[in-house]
Amino acid sequence: MQNKGLITVFAIALGLASLYQLSFSWVANGVAGDAEEFSAGDSEVKAAYLDSMMTQEVYPMLGYTYAEVKKREMNLGLDLKGGMNVILEVSVKDVLKGVVANAQDPMFIQAISNTDAAQSQGQNNYLNTFFSEFDKLSEATGGGRLLSDASLFGTPEMTEKVGFNASNEAVQAEIRRDVEAAISNVFTVLRARIDQFGVVQPNIQRLEGTGRILVELPGVKDPARVQKLLQSTAELQFWNMYEGAEVLPFLVSVNERMRDLVEAEKVEDTPTESFEEFSIDGTAETDSASADSDSTDVLSNNNPFFEVFRPMVSETGQSMQGPRVGYALIRDTAKVNAMLKRQEIVQIMNQELRNVKFLWSNKPEPDSDIITLLAIKTNREGTPELDGGVIVDARPDLDEYNRNIVTMAMNGSGAQKWQRLTAEAAAQTPKRSVAVVLDNYVYSYPQVQNEIAGGRTQITGNFTAEEASDLANILRAGKLDAPARIIQADVVGPSLGKEAIADSINSFAIALAFVLLYMFFYYSGAGLVANLALLVNMFFIFGILNSFGAVLTLPGMAGIVLTIGMAVDANVIIFERIREELRLGKGLRAALVDGYKNSNSAIIDAMHVVDVIEQLKAWTIQFL
Repeated sequence: MQNKGLITVFAIALGLASLYQLSFSWVANGVAGDAEEFSAGDSEVKAAYLDSMMTQEVYPMLGYTYAEVKKREMNLGLDLKGGMNVILEVSVKDVLKGVVANAQDPMFIQAISNTDAAQSQGQNNYLNTFFSEFDKLSEATGGGRLLSDASLFGTPEMTEKVGFNASNEAVQAEIRRDVEAAISNVFTVLRARIDQFGVVQPNIQRLEGTGRILVELPGVKDPARVQKLLQSTAELQFWNMYEGAEVLPFLVSVNERMRDLVEAEKVEDTPTESFEEFSIDGTAETDSASADSDSTDVLSNNNPFFEVFRPMVSETGQSMQGPRVGYALIRDTAKVNAMLKRQEIVQIMNQELRNVKFLWSNKPEPDSDIITLLAIKTNREGTPELDGGVIVDARPDLDEYNRNIVTMAMNGSGAQKWQRLTAEAAAQTPKRSVAVVLDNYVYSYPQVQNEIAGGRTQITGNFTAEEASDLANILRAGKLDAPARIIQADVVGPSLGKEAIADSINSFAIALAFVLLYMFFYYSGAGLVANLALLVNMFFIFGILNSFGAVLTLPGMAGIVLTIGMAVDANVIIFERIREELRLGKGLRAALVDGYKNSNSAIIDAMHVVDVIEQLKAWTIQFL
């Protein structure tokens, strides 16, 4: 056999790679099994156990944490894991109301009303129907009114893009771009929200040409909360921020007041996992608090607030410069929020902090489950200094030092407010930061170095290319005037997922067993070799699927069974051809060579027939 050594090396390398890929699923299943045993059937205890394991090293040989292992394990579809399948549709009507100059214009209102009526009768594309209904109304009134009319879509922004008294076709093309941008913005915000929801291995994708977005959330247990999360509108906001040093005295007072409240209520403290030694941005390390240290006893007994929250202070207890107030474990954020919102705590807030609002950063610190708390300055009305509606463009870029940055441009009114905001922030000592907030999470808080005129801004930070791209997408999303509504929601219960897994594995095992037994009893030793090859082939299939991040579903498992059947069919053709050569009186070696050679044409024909059939199926499905 030619190149036997090369093929052997390649097979061994592929086998090791497949073993590496599948090992993550084995480790993850082991941790899940330990959680099941520890929880004794209590779902909340199980969730808490798995959450506590996220930053723990569970794959010592390679040094991977449980969170990293979960990202690399075999992805299971909703039919196997359970969860929620949601299709959302962006409200094109709201987009039109957002870009029209006067939403109360009688002709615009009538066109919208006629479009709604046509949609109720089965019309699919809302935008095309609106344009058609507008043309009908325009013709009925003499045909003299255009979409570029000053009271319709002839806004200054539209005129700048298409010119004065532009044709309906030019305005329609620009409106289509606005609708497409709105859908892209909704997609960006939904992806950010799903990341905050903490769903493992979510799937979100646009259904091209429909204005719809498909969201698959494996393992969710609260469909009502998910629906509310996905459908609510969002608005990007810019806020002034307090320095951590300004808030530190209040945090100390919170801890002291909570100590009094705990003693008065005679609440028995329950031990929680202590903070491990941790460095944020390399500036300082917090004191270590192990279970048997004296400091932990003090924290547990006398500092109920600082037990779950650590202020941003140095080792000497001095407040650190910057807007970060402190940090907590992700699972303790609800406890921190509850304490800060207690009426007894709000009452001790001094006059300087009367408009403070505490918000968490949108993601934990690198390689940890610790998240940062920040304090923004609000006003009596609760309105931000700027909202996302003023942003006209944002994109990732590189500065002169080849570092990842984000550039942002604002419209005229936004540029004036931004200049005033940045002038105030840069004039203070130390220079202040501005928070970029979406859905009450802080995505960035750059420090303002100088007054920024003209609305063009460069945001720097220790961004990776992916982080810079994500921030630019969030900024472009801006103000969402187009909410997404759920038009279809299917919930697959966890029990159904378990039943599907059990049934599919049983059917898969039975089918495989019958095939292997048939090959062994009918072809003896040759059948045993073929069986071994089939098992190795399956091993490679699962390993390669996992390396590509593919999602395993019930149809996928059926496809694997079909692949095995086709491989068996090829083996049967080869073995029967070898038997024919033996019956002709040829020796074993010659029969093997000629059997393999003469069976190739039949195998290739079978593969071509299957390929043609599958292409016909795919072509037919497109027109169903």
